[in-house]
Amino acid sequence: MKESFTALTALVSFIAGILGILVLYANNKGAFADLKNDFYSWLYQEKAWTGLFNNFPEGYVDIASMNLSDTSLQLVIIVNDGNVDGVIADKKLCKVGFPYGYKLLKGNIGVLGNAANVQVFDYEAGFLREYAELKIKREGIVLEVEAKEGSKWLLPHPVRIAMHPETDADTGMESLLDFCATERAELMKHLGQTQKNRGIELERDVETP
Repeated sequence: MKESFTALTALVSFIAGILGILVLYANNKGAFADLKNDFYSWLYQEKAWTGLFNNFPEGYVDIASMNLSDTSLQLVIIVNDGNVDGVIADKKLCKVGFPYGYKLLKGNIGVLGNAANVQVFDYEAGFLREYAELKIKREGIVLEVEAKEGSKWLLPHPVRIAMHPETDADTGMESLLDFCATERAELMKHLGQTQKNRGIELERDVETP
């Protein structure tokens, strides 16, 4: 009888606690939203992921020990509730389609915040086009980026890059706008020369009796 009473008391206390939480939530939705955001930020280590990552993060005295790769890859990552948004720049991507400064990123962070799966994509003529899929492992401020099967053309081997200490995500995106400036100039020069050659050929056709 005593054991049944103890169990009933525990159940009533549990239900009362749940009801108390629901009442508190109803009266403080803003506070609970902040608490949820703080929890996700902690769970997915959002601050450790958010920023500009490349192979020349100026300002670290121990940069040599990071064993960073000789790569043109740069990532700007923004994480919200475990979801990844951002951009990616690499000289190989400058040759894919019209050479804008970067392509887009989307994906998610794994629980505990040590790994992520992301897709490289962009919109062309109103349609989404996926270019590559990447796996990312985080070791402190260093990211090891590896291309999944079918995406090795972008990264044949895993590369290591690190967070730039003095550049936030917005500034990082701005810095990549002209990442493909050289390739874009080469393309425009090529297109101009092609049009010029076609004009010469047309003139020859008109002159030919």
